[in-house]
Amino acid sequence: MSRLNEMLRLTLWKLMIVLVLALNENPLHASEVDSFAEPYRTINVSSAEQGILTKLLVKEGDTVQQGQLLATLDTDVLEAAKEIAKAGKESLGRIKSASAAVELKKERFHKLQELQDEGHAHPEEVMRAKTEMEIAEAELLAAKEDQKIKDLEYSRIETQIERRKIISPIDGIVTKLHKEVSEQVAATDPVVLTLVQCDRLKIVFPVPATEAARFSVGQKVSVNFPGDFTAAKGLVEVVSQVTDPESGTVRVKVVVDNRQRRYRSGMACLLTIAPAPLTLPIVTPDEKTEK
Repeated sequence: MSRLNEMLRLTLWKLMIVLVLALNENPLHASEVDSFAEPYRTINVSSAEQGILTKLLVKEGDTVQQGQLLATLDTDVLEAAKEIAKAGKESLGRIKSASAAVELKKERFHKLQELQDEGHAHPEEVMRAKTEMEIAEAELLAAKEDQKIKDLEYSRIETQIERRKIISPIDGIVTKLHKEVSEQVAATDPVVLTLVQCDRLKIVFPVPATEAARFSVGQKVSVNFPGDFTAAKGLVEVVSQVTDPESGTVRVKVVVDNRQRRYRSGMACLLTIAPAPLTLPIVTPDEKTEK
């Protein structure tokens, strides 16, 4: 009788293991969360300066590279100021004149010192020569400082001209032109064009709070797009620490590689959440059997 009980317990244990495996592999217990793909980044490219748009070097739909020149503002006045600053920057006449004066005053002072040592020069005359030499050195220093200011002024104008060039901050696609050539770019409306980065797509899934703990930053997940029989590989970038009180969901941001331009921004997609492993108490047969 005891052996029969033991066989029944062993059979029940095996059936429970089979049941656990079947439930864990049953796709009917998986849930799905839908969302839509967005560009990884959308940037409204603005001008750092105000002025008239003189060149627009791209059009909608163009693919651009980071650092590429996209547009320019008028620089006529600045170019003229730059030429004036350049002339001042390269003008070394005052420095050369002051340098020659210093050498002359220095030589006279040293000669008077020698004469004073021999008793042929009055101390007041030597002191006057020294003062004239120091004044000449101060004038040379002032000329060099003035030249440095001219160099800085030239650099400032160059920087202003560079700031009137609109450069692409990313590798992306031009999706909208907000200005046309000859339009004014003002401080109140500085946006010239919009760029999107589509070599990666971001998808924000509203995952039920009860399932959010299943996701972690850096985790690999599968995302399904309509009409595509192969799931895209995604990477969890953000798992929000805040639950939306109205929907009871948590934002899970997934990034999908799209360098091959396989998927379009705005496409609907699904994130499949596999069922959590079912944990059941495992009953093992006793090592000792009743006799």
